[in-house]
Amino acid sequence: MESLRAATDRVVICLEKAEADLKAVAHRLEDEFQDVYGGCGANPSSVLQRLRKLERELPHVRNECWDVLTAKQELLERANCQLSATRELLEQLESKAGITFASAYAGGDPFEGFRDAMAGYQASMASLQSEEH
Repeated sequence: MESLRAATDRVVICLEKAEADLKAVAHRLEDEFQDVYGGCGANPSSVLQRLRKLERELPHVRNECWDVLTAKQELLERANCQLSATRELLEQLESKAGITFASAYAGGDPFEGFRDAMAGYQASMASLQSEEH
């Protein structure tokens, strides 16, 4: 039992020494990178650290982006419903008043530009969703 404990202690000491050696090597590499690459931003160690940070942040940013896109889609849908309802009420008001102001727009539907923008947005969303899956 005593020899097992002594062997375990030796293994622990070896592991602690290896850890200290690895930390010393890492420190020397960082110093060497700093000397070689200076403050130009090309330090491979710094680039690697930034890359790892971006990899950790990417899912969060992607989720926030989808939340914003979803909110934008909801807003566009509400705006379209509101515009359609307003147009309908305006046409009813015109017919009761006996005038034809809103229906006299050249080119037909006055909300055509809005609907075109919505169609473009929906196409870009479909493209993003197909890239995601």
